[in-house]
Amino acid sequence: MTPLQLTPPPAHPAAATVWVGYSGGMDSAVLLHALRAQYPQLNLHALHVHHGLQSIADQWLENCRTQCAQWQIPFTAIHVDVKNAGQGIEAAARLARYQAFCRHLQDGDVLVTAHHQNDQAETVLMRALRGTGIYGLAAMRPLQPRGRAVHWRPLLNTARAQIHRYAQAHGLQWIDDPHNQQTDYARVLLRQNILPALDAHFPAAIHKLAQLAEHAEQARALLRERAEQDCAQAVDRAGSLCIQTVLNLSSARRNNLLHWLITSQGHQPPPQHWYASFEQEVLRARADAAPVLTCGTLQTRRYRGRVYFMAPLPAAPVPALHWNPGAPLTLPNGCGELRCLSNEASASALQTLRIQWGSHGARIQRPDHPHSHSLKQLCQQAGIPPWVRARMPLVYQNQTLLSAGGYWHSVAAAQQNQWFEWRHPLPMPVPSPGGRPQNENKD
Repeated sequence: MTPLQLTPPPAHPAAATVWVGYSGGMDSAVLLHALRAQYPQLNLHALHVHHGLQSIADQWLENCRTQCAQWQIPFTAIHVDVKNAGQGIEAAARLARYQAFCRHLQDGDVLVTAHHQNDQAETVLMRALRGTGIYGLAAMRPLQPRGRAVHWRPLLNTARAQIHRYAQAHGLQWIDDPHNQQTDYARVLLRQNILPALDAHFPAAIHKLAQLAEHAEQARALLRERAEQDCAQAVDRAGSLCIQTVLNLSSARRNNLLHWLITSQGHQPPPQHWYASFEQEVLRARADAAPVLTCGTLQTRRYRGRVYFMAPLPAAPVPALHWNPGAPLTLPNGCGELRCLSNEASASALQTLRIQWGSHGARIQRPDHPHSHSLKQLCQQAGIPPWVRARMPLVYQNQTLLSAGGYWHSVAAAQQNQWFEWRHPLPMPVPSPGGRPQNENKD
């Protein structure tokens, strides 16, 4: 039989480990066999994920182990706990599987899966029925990043019928998952009932749907190129968005930039209705407003003509903490870490310090300044946004304020040669050349 036409592998170091997702089903059995035959130089390893969803899951694992021993391919099994959080058992199992893959993969590794042309058609049709856009219709790609590794799909242009013929011609054995016959699962319904009917009435329907994904991928690449050009004009090094610049774009171009920016920062793309809410509630809010728009794992905040994208912030800490400055202090609610930069002897000489939050009404007198200043005024001048101010640790010795987030130190701190540093992950404006956030005169 003519060898399968596999998509080209990624460029990778010769010693890289190539992990082949091996469930024991027909598709992954054919993939492992074909890779072994066509790429003997690859450092192949089979990777089996045990979901525990079937009573015979243990038997599947042992069958896979036995087959890999016969083919002299190293075998690894990973057990996962599938948690259905309302997305359906199929989606939950898929999420658990890929999370396990990503935890297992190392820098430079290659993950190989047996997705084929019929899988691509199913994905395109399912996403279209859910109202996806161009990015979703692009579906799967032969090569794409996967955590620290590269994800390769060699069979993506190969039809399931061709895979079946290959399996029969080479006398391969495989396991049939009973779940693949249960049409109460959406993907199985498409596979068993919908796509065969489409293919019967529209010749090459599966091929055409897979081809649609290729066209969508070309459109996606063009949209990304346009977004990167707009990003260069509208987004700074901190990842914040200039409101006036983005409002000057057309609605379609603005939404394209937002989609690219949000996903490039690691967030899930928001639903379509979010874009209209974002424009009205954030972009077109009053200049002195501080709107917060939350959608799932994405939160947007506005400050001084720019929009910041972040994960939803926990509430700012309230109770005071006591701290021995001889060791770093991990602050609650994702507020980072506080350190004393003084030498060990000097730090140990300090009494236990008190850490408080909330700069409203607090004042500090800095060295070389004859008068004290309110922290609110200093934060405004330094361009520190409200969500950072609310989480900025204030270091007290008895009733004396020594430091405000390490940004400012008091006369008392200087006299004792005590200096503090606050490291945190909160989104901030790009620092000015002097090292502090950009100086502004008002909110």
